[in-house]
Amino acid sequence: MANSNTPLHHEIHVAEDLALPSKRAAVYKIVQSVKDDLTSVEERLGEIVAGTTTSTGSDGKVVEDLAKTLQQLQATLGDTAEYLPAFEQRLLQTRIFNANRVLSDRRSQANASQGFSFRRAPKTGKLSKTSLVGSDLPDAVLATSKTVSSNSGLSIDQGDTIGMQNCSGVEKKFERSVLRGKDVVLSSLVDCKIFLEGTASTLNLKNLKGCLVIAGPIRTSVFMTGCRDCTVAVACQQLRIHDSENLRCYVHLTSGGIVEDTKNCAFAPYTVSYPGLDCDFVEANLRAETNDNWQHIEDFNYVVSNKRSPNWTVIPEEERKAFGDTSF
Repeated sequence: MANSNTPLHHEIHVAEDLALPSKRAAVYKIVQSVKDDLTSVEERLGEIVAGTTTSTGSDGKVVEDLAKTLQQLQATLGDTAEYLPAFEQRLLQTRIFNANRVLSDRRSQANASQGFSFRRAPKTGKLSKTSLVGSDLPDAVLATSKTVSSNSGLSIDQGDTIGMQNCSGVEKKFERSVLRGKDVVLSSLVDCKIFLEGTASTLNLKNLKGCLVIAGPIRTSVFMTGCRDCTVAVACQQLRIHDSENLRCYVHLTSGGIVEDTKNCAFAPYTVSYPGLDCDFVEANLRAETNDNWQHIEDFNYVVSNKRSPNWTVIPEEERKAFGDTSF
């Protein structure tokens, strides 16, 4: 097992390695390095969850170090994706996704132990319908929340997690200074328009219906669960969509996206533009150069080789839209 006091640093230089005479050997070297570092991350996460870590410093500092390592591993995997077999990509993407989910849950638990605060969502837009009742925030967060009336849309603002839940017909802009380095949760929203101007760490979209979500670069992953009839524009390392339908996604991905138990999902390149976007790409450690990963989508429910899943498609060029801070 890796020494939990030893910081992880992923130092593979992809372009140089792939220039070696034996491309196969170079790719193997890179993939093996990713696997080794990923195993070390998983072991250290297991120690934190089990409470057996021997690392010096706080769990929070260790979690942030692991998050940075996962970001580096995701970037390297994206650089080498075209040289890897599909099954190898899927396996590594799933492991990185699961590790990021554990990190996100750990942050939520840490926030809950410190107490969770709620604020009424500002009425920046007209509330046209009754808000939803219920919530899909992590159990650790809900355990410390107070009961509120069903028509009081809530803003989430505590520690490393911000967002909104239980709102209908609201327009909301999250400023760069508020987003920086935070996990964003948008849960149980109907007919809302949300603009994230700046860089967040992760983005969780849960049970959205008829919503428009425009986001600047996300440092790690975007998770969508239970979303219906929504349009999303986002740049990130990895996108995973589960149990959703009728989506239009404008995405910039370091590695390909994943859909599962999802149907009628259409993809197009990222078309968001606003002042400072280039700087946000740099801060998020994402490459702004256009790539075609937006159409490299893995469907975990469709395993036919060399044939695209019928559960997702490409948005025709004439139907594509552009987004920015004037889209509201």
